[in-house]
Amino acid sequence: MIHYKHFIIGSMAALTLLGCGETSATLQTTQERETLSLRMTDIGQNLSNTEAVQRDYEALRLPKYVNKDYSLPSEGISGSDINWSLVNTGDFNITGHTLMIEDTTIEQYAKLSAFIHYDLNTSTAEANKTKEFCLTILPKATTAMEKVTQDIKMIQGNHFPLTIDLNSTEPYKDCGLIDMSPYNDSNITWTICDTDLLEVNTTTNKFQVVNPEAIMYTTCTTVKGTFQYGDIEKVDYFKVIIHPLKKMMSYEEACQLVKDARETLENSTLDISSTLPLADGDVTISWVSCKPEYLTVDEDGNLVNNNASGETQEVYIKATLSLQDIEKKLYIPISVPSL
Repeated sequence: MIHYKHFIIGSMAALTLLGCGETSATLQTTQERETLSLRMTDIGQNLSNTEAVQRDYEALRLPKYVNKDYSLPSEGISGSDINWSLVNTGDFNITGHTLMIEDTTIEQYAKLSAFIHYDLNTSTAEANKTKEFCLTILPKATTAMEKVTQDIKMIQGNHFPLTIDLNSTEPYKDCGLIDMSPYNDSNITWTICDTDLLEVNTTTNKFQVVNPEAIMYTTCTTVKGTFQYGDIEKVDYFKVIIHPLKKMMSYEEACQLVKDARETLENSTLDISSTLPLADGDVTISWVSCKPEYLTVDEDGNLVNNNASGETQEVYIKATLSLQDIEKKLYIPISVPSL
């Protein structure tokens, strides 16, 4: 169950920035990034090469928008090496691990390919994966109105929705101080609607929960940002999602919750237009298609039709319901029409 309230909650515990592929690591100071790398390398040494690559593959993010040269990560959180190449051409190129951007008067799209490889664990074979990104390159803003408008667009697209998980323990989910300073030097003023629940450091733009234990449900809320450059002022609202602290329960209680969530899924009607639930209370639900050549599931639970066979296909999707150490699976058929 997701509860919607008209207030914002931030967290001192863990902040993850979501929004078309941005990464928390790119928002950290150099010192924080080095500390994070050391901690993750220690973890990576206990992983097989395949596990390390998969971990780095999942954690690797890029922003949605850029308007100047951008430094690309050269190493994953578990110590894998990352090499970059361009899939398309335009007023941009890659030099080493930097996306170099020339002046442009129109929006352009840079498609980048990241080759992630890891061979530090000598007991297992070298592993590698490739991940592609599409970055929107914005033209240089010149007037005050253009600067403010572009700042809102970039911060909205690159850093929000802001997801705060109070249960996060893995280092790469802990962003530390969040740098949300604008890209064209607009001045931002954040307005907190409920100061009993949230506070913000106006210097670092770090949102903090005043009382994390008071957050009982996953909560979706907004924060008001006022952007000013010269005589121009604009306001926009930004979405924040907060996951509450999970309370430990007995094995029997957890089993019952998973059983109830499974029964709810069994009794639901799902089709190609459905958005799949990713949670039922404290029970998390992950999805995978048994025939991805016809149907896939994206990270938001949307079903993506890939069926070019010329015939309607019946495809089973697998739901994995998890809570603490309990895991149950359920297979649901979906009728997939041909494109």
